[in-house]
Amino acid sequence: MGRSRGGLSSKLHAAVDGNGMPLAVVLTGGQRNDGAVLVEVID
Repeated sequence: MGRSRGGLSSKLHAAVDGNGMPLAVVLTGGQRNDGAVLVEVID
């Protein structure tokens, strides 16, 4: 859980294949920028 302007929240950052099947998922606090975890999702 992370703290954002709206309160406590979290985000799922996901990479999927061409059929929409998940390849990777990273859970972060809601205040994290999407670009900040891009490398983790790609790895």
